This record gives sequence, structure tokens and C-alpha cells, in this order.
Amino acid sequence: MILAVLSDTHGSLIRMKQWMEQLGPVDGIIHLGDHWNDLDKLNADLPCPLYTVKGNCDYGDGDTENILSFMGHRIFITHGHTYRAKMGTALIAERARELGAEAALYGHTHQRDIHYESGVLMMNPGSLGRSLDHPSYGILVVNKEGIVPKLQLLNG
Repeated sequence: MILAVLSDTHGSLIRMKQWMEQLGPVDGIIHLGDHWNDLDKLNADLPCPLYTVKGNCDYGDGDTENILSFMGHRIFITHGHTYRAKMGTALIAERARELGAEAALYGHTHQRDIHYESGVLMMNPGSLGRSLDHPSYGILVVNKEGIVPKLQLLNG
């Protein structure tokens, strides 16, 4: 199973179109907030399920965190602002462990990152809309054996 992970698109529809053109076949898309509804604005028919959480720049109804399960693996998703992600990821890792998740996906910092913290795989795909260096997104390959993360730079 292949999952695309993006965050902090901030209304950059040009970059969203570039991302959709660059993205290969995926089984699901996870948007970690801050304009999670940008995909709706593209009027694109998504070929797979979309999973979202609300960021600090999103309004209306929606969860600020969620737990997803794929092939027996639990993944915690949050934008990160409610866990002070800009100060570090310890609170996110702690929450993931509380929920029995082996991975935690977060955004908010606009900085791509993959690391392990307290035994939890932590991944921030960076930002497509307001990147601090280069627009990026993430790919997760999930199979029975585990979760393999990868960061991708947006071409162009």
C-alpha cells in the first residue's frame, strides 16, 4: 500500500497541480492540515481515499488528530500545532504511543523530517505551499512487515 502525505499547502493551487502531475499511483492521500481542502479546489477526481486533519489555519468542523490503520499498522496524524511541534516532537510521539501507533505524521513546522522518537516513526512531509527551502511531500509504503517513509521534493 502506498500513501501520499502532504501538509501546509496554504492555497498554492499551482503547486498542488504540479504535485498531482508528479504523483504516481497511490492507495490513499493524507493531508495534515493548513488548507486541507485545497484538493477540493482543484476539482480533481481523486483516485483514492483522502484522510485529513485540521491545522491552525483551517476553519470549520474537523478533527485536529486522528488514528489510521493500514495493514495492521496504526498511524497517528495531527497538524502539530496543538502539540507545539515547533518546539519539538516529544509530545506528538507521546500521544502516538498512548494511542498504540507506531508512526506519527505531523506538519506545522514547514520543515521535512524523518526520525524516530521514543520508538515511534516521526514524519513531517514539509510544505507544498510555503516551504522554508524546497516544496516537498512524503510517501509511506505500508506492508505487513512495517512502514517505510520517504520524502520527495516537488519537481519544477
